[in-house]
Amino acid sequence: KSMNVGIKLFDSDKYGDHDEIGSVHFNAKTFPFGEELDEWMALEPPHGKTDMLPGETFGEIRLKICLSVQWLNADAITDFRAHDGPVTSIEVIQSAPQGVVRLSAVDQPVLCTAGMDNRICIWTLQGDLVGVLGLKVWLQEDMMDLVQNAARKKTEQQFDRKVQARLRHIAEMTANAREDLRAEEKRREEQHKFDIEEKDEMVARERTYQGEIQERLPAP
Repeated sequence: KSMNVGIKLFDSDKYGDHDEIGSVHFNAKTFPFGEELDEWMALEPPHGKTDMLPGETFGEIRLKICLSVQWLNADAITDFRAHDGPVTSIEVIQSAPQGVVRLSAVDQPVLCTAGMDNRICIWTLQGDLVGVLGLKVWLQEDMMDLVQNAARKKTEQQFDRKVQARLRHIAEMTANAREDLRAEEKRREEQHKFDIEEKDEMVARERTYQGEIQERLPAP
């Protein structure tokens, strides 16, 4: 199966639209992942350009690219021990098939797991055990209660996270306000100190000026 990659080239206009110069298409499956590709490739004309002569080429472009696969670690909803040993299969059942009793009115998804302990278990997405296949007869009311409790628990957890985020925000705002208050108090102290020093300097200059005047006055 091919994995086509297309790259379009545009010019950079300061006042007008960025016009398409051309494009390059290649099958990523033909290149080894993790190694740098450095090749000259034929530049295809922009989409809609039909005035090229037969045999006319549109030029080439040097393409340097490295293809790699990046795995993203998703946040876990919950974690729990499902089996006494390795887990061999995991499947999320989004909705009940036709003819199968639904677990709740809102049809919450459930998790089906199988393990080396020869058990097949049904769980809510929050890790609550709904039942084990073949071990007992399930009651629809029990399963509905479990799934509905799990949905209510999820809502409460989401609310708690919002409350915790709000409290953190309030704490940050309080800390910033205290920091601003300390900075303002320090500024006022420095300004007060500067005013006192300036006043003392003015008093000293006035005394010096008065002394010079007294010296210049003729003796009686």
